Amino acid sequence: MRPLTFAAFAALSVFAPAAALALQVCAWAPGPAEGKSDIALSGGLVLSGVALRPGVGPGGRVLALAADKKFPAAGIFILDKAFLERLESAHKSGAPRAWRILQTAPALKVEYARALESNFRIADVGISFDGELLAVFGVNRRRSGGVDAYAAEPPASLEIRDKNLLEQAGRLAIDAGKKVFYARR
Repeated sequence: MRPLTFAAFAALSVFAPAAALALQVCAWAPGPAEGKSDIALSGGLVLSGVALRPGVGPGGRVLALAADKKFPAAGIFILDKAFLERLESAHKSGAPRAWRILQTAPALKVEYARALESNFRIADVGISFDGELLAVFGVNRRRSGGVDAYAAEPPASLEIRDKNLLEQAGRLAIDAGKKVFYARR
């Protein structure tokens, strides 16, 4: 069997179906809080504290995430209606209970970055996963001995189990956060 040439690989990647890049629901399990669930997604992402509540969504329901006690907003947003429909169908059909997580890493993109007034939490950066799920990362700065150290903090309701993906998302968030924070000055 011949290896793929670059032209063949480029053609395959251009004409590949969009669903191949979509986040997939791997498991839907009851969470520790009553009425809340934990959802495992492809790429090692886990949403915790999720509830489908009556509202204005597909099937008359909306996805509600448990808010962090520190910050009133959960920091997770659904960008794609098809993804919300996949979540709803997984909830209705009783998605697999096994926590098998597909190891297809989602594509990351910085959707927005907003500088904050604080000298500790310098920016909020929205990073999308496959253009379907948006997570707002907080970029923190600490000064120690005249040297700045930066860290990106994902929302409390999102766990990224893939260490490489967590590092890549953190690096994107830190770079975008530093850029908007220092552009403001």
